[in-house]
Amino acid sequence: MPYTSLPLVVLLPLLWSLSFAIDKDDFSPKSGSKVCVGKICDDSSVFHYYDCCGQLLTDCCFKLQTWVIIVIAIVLICTLVSIVLSLIRCVCKC
Repeated sequence: MPYTSLPLVVLLPLLWSLSFAIDKDDFSPKSGSKVCVGKICDDSSVFHYYDCCGQLLTDCCFKLQTWVIIVIAIVLICTLVSIVLSLIRCVCKC
């Protein structure tokens, strides 16, 4: 089996199983909290939103949308798998 198809063999079943485990509302953009205690938060975007945080919920905290985190994780996993397979191929001279 070629090394290029290995990430597909690993990622496709993973993504398929995640599609059943994750609620569909997790992928819709969140608007976040507009007003925290004593502060007005910045506007949300497709990539991020703000949520109230802190001990008394007085601060606006920056958070990434769920789909952005998943895309970053998939890209990192594919990159790491590619690096490891390239090193194995280089060492084994396959």
